[in-house]
Amino acid sequence: MNRRLYFLKIIIFLLALLWAIYLFIVQIFDPFNLSYRRQIRYNPSKEISIPVRGNIYDRNGEMFASTIKFYQIDVDRNKVFNYSKKKKKNPAEVFDYISTVICKYSEEEKSKVLNKLLNKKSNTVLISNSIKESELLNITNELEKKNLSVIIPSFRSMQRIYSKGKLGARLLGLVKEIQDESDPKNRSVYRMEGFCGVEASFDEYLKGEYGWKETLYDANKSIVTYPDLQEKPAKDGNAVYLTIDSEIQQIVEDNLWEGIKKYNAANAMAVVMNPKTGEILAMAGLSRSDGNTSESLIRSSMNLPVTHRFEPGSTIKPFVSLLALDKKLFRTNDLINCARYNVGRRTIKDSHELGTISFEDIIVKSSNVGIAKVAERIGSVELYNRYIALGFGHKTGANIYGESAGNLKKYTDWSGYTLHSLSFGQEMTVNTLQLTNAYSTIANGGKVLRPYILKEVRDANNKLITKTEPKVIRTISNANNIKLEQQYLKNVVERGTATTTRLNYVSIGGKTGTAEKKAEGSAGYGKYTYSSVFSGFFPVEDPQYAITVMFDEPDYAYHFGSMSSVPTFKKITEQIIALPTCKLIPNMKQGKQIMVKMPDVMGLSISEARSKLNKNNIKYQMIENDLNGIVINQFPKPDVSFDSVNEAIVVVDKKVNLSKQKIDTSQMPNLVGMTVRKAISLAKSLKIELEISGSGIITAQSIQPGEKIKFLQKCKVKAE
Repeated sequence: MNRRLYFLKIIIFLLALLWAIYLFIVQIFDPFNLSYRRQIRYNPSKEISIPVRGNIYDRNGEMFASTIKFYQIDVDRNKVFNYSKKKKKNPAEVFDYISTVICKYSEEEKSKVLNKLLNKKSNTVLISNSIKESELLNITNELEKKNLSVIIPSFRSMQRIYSKGKLGARLLGLVKEIQDESDPKNRSVYRMEGFCGVEASFDEYLKGEYGWKETLYDANKSIVTYPDLQEKPAKDGNAVYLTIDSEIQQIVEDNLWEGIKKYNAANAMAVVMNPKTGEILAMAGLSRSDGNTSESLIRSSMNLPVTHRFEPGSTIKPFVSLLALDKKLFRTNDLINCARYNVGRRTIKDSHELGTISFEDIIVKSSNVGIAKVAERIGSVELYNRYIALGFGHKTGANIYGESAGNLKKYTDWSGYTLHSLSFGQEMTVNTLQLTNAYSTIANGGKVLRPYILKEVRDANNKLITKTEPKVIRTISNANNIKLEQQYLKNVVERGTATTTRLNYVSIGGKTGTAEKKAEGSAGYGKYTYSSVFSGFFPVEDPQYAITVMFDEPDYAYHFGSMSSVPTFKKITEQIIALPTCKLIPNMKQGKQIMVKMPDVMGLSISEARSKLNKNNIKYQMIENDLNGIVINQFPKPDVSFDSVNEAIVVVDKKVNLSKQKIDTSQMPNLVGMTVRKAISLAKSLKIELEISGSGIITAQSIQPGEKIKFLQKCKVKAE
């Protein structure tokens, strides 16, 4: 008996020891993860909700950029079985309905979805991880109409969409995804940050704010309903509206690209501004290599109109001339000897001998000698201060990503030749935006404005957050001298170095510039490398637009500003004026011109269109491709006024909506009725080479619509 008791005591002791060891291991090493289970049971965790980045629009509400959220959706099979039991339905029938709804609003295949639902043995079934937010909303709403709350959504990713493709790519920039450091273990928690361009400049408005929600789990990791849990909804980013007009932006980019190909330029850039307000209506920079470069890489490239610095050349001369007028040093008809001029060991000369010319003709004929002598009278300090006042040598304040200040040495660092060099645009650099803003000063009566690209910011409820107002930084001249300088620049176009810019229905003022480029790694200039520039404004009587066009390193045959930048400026001007939104011409009084307003004849039959045009005293050419057709295009557009001596063009064809015609990439599309610009864009996408004769609207094509397209096939088109 004693022996048995002894063994019993030993067994009890060993069991107690084992229990103690077990408790020690559990408490210290927690092999069953009990502490975590207690934690998740009694301590709510915060689940992060990610905001949607705000949209970017042009000044008219045209979408530039938006964000799409993608979700993973799972189906809770247990809930389906419970629902089927409650409703006395066959589960297979319910699964079939669920798969029908999912595939109705997404791109998933019903057979695959249904197969997953029927054959998976797990409680939850992964259906897709790429469902758009709008699709998810439609799916859940329709299922919940039948009380089928079986979808388990979870956020997966976001994608930034640029709806106009490469248009304004360098200007808009792009975003990058950055993982949130506050939750390094959760890869789904990240933020979209502006990397460059507008996306970076206005990131604070666009990015939004994270939200969070407290969630309580039981020991089985199932969500527990608890009344006191807190949450903070995510705040989506604000909508940013730019001053950019997407139609003008398209015009500018199309013409710059055409110029790059024609003049074989390395780069091209242009800025269009409203000189009265400082609003930037278009800003474009293109490189020769862009045609073979991906969109994302272009977006991450430099925004050339603000980053690329160049010597302004003769475009700087009007500002020297204006300063001389302000100082009352010269009058319009004062004569200046512009023969070769020696300054120390340096000889200043013009491209050809000008002899003795008037003060005005120094600008009109672009004399380096003449303007150098004018600068001597002005003096270093005064010239330097005027350049600074115009905004050269520092940033414009437009808050555009990557903007350079340019280069302007302080007058105390000038050499014996710097004063003369600066008078005709050497020994200094500017960017395209700075130069355009400076010309706006002459256009608007002498006010230096702060240029701006941000029109306004609105929240998700369309409430105005902030709006940019025009800001005058300083006034640099008086009205009389400005009027004189405007006349000088008008005469540059009428009888000077930019006569190819002249239009008979709008007055243009501006100045050409041709500058040799500095050789890399050298203080001197390179051989046969130039910057070709033209800056101007119109109409001179009441300037509405200020534009600078610049080609970097065009072929030598086109290196003068008059040979490349001037023709491109003219095309841009013509196409801006032709826009239906441009109300410029009706307000103009050009000599004895009689202006007529183009009526709307779109969709009318031949007889109806003729009657309406005759009633409005419109001279016209009607292109009748189908006698039983309707008007499918017209030029000018409705309500645009133009000189009555010019002919309108009306295109009649089959009752086809060109804007909605489905393009088969294997067949020749119908180009008749399209503008040359639109036809070129379409042909480029189909790898069709166009041989164009004329300009305006396409009236005939050598390859008929519907014919098979051969690779790199050439199509001859006629335009009028």
